[in-house]
Amino acid sequence: MAATRALHDYLTTGPEAETDLRSVVLFGRNTASYKFALAESLFDLAKNGHQSVSLEELAEPYTSHMVEHARHAPRQAVNPSSAFVSACVGYANGTTTHDALIDEALRSGFTNVLDRFHTVNQVEVPVRLFAKDF
Repeated sequence: MAATRALHDYLTTGPEAETDLRSVVLFGRNTASYKFALAESLFDLAKNGHQSVSLEELAEPYTSHMVEHARHAPRQAVNPSSAFVSACVGYANGTTTHDALIDEALRSGFTNVLDRFHTVNQVEVPVRLFAKDF
């Protein structure tokens, strides 16, 4: 019971946006490496003054973070195979071109992560860190 209370306190302490981000990172309904790569990409773009980006613009930092992840963990934890993860591993190994990597990201790299990012325990968190508008 104390552990449950401690977890609740941790997830609900601080500003609402910070609390929601913690919940998404720890318990979000999407695959871990995709979620982290997306969050890092959004932070990178925001630091550079972007308030809005196209999927093509998002693909650059997103694939960069995914390739870095693939260098250390070349298999996606949930799916035993993924065309996008395979492209990231291929790029890390030098067998996939940058253009092929970006093409695969646009084709399948954002399939679930954009829609599921804000979902925790089957519920959307109140503060959205981005809006999908396409």
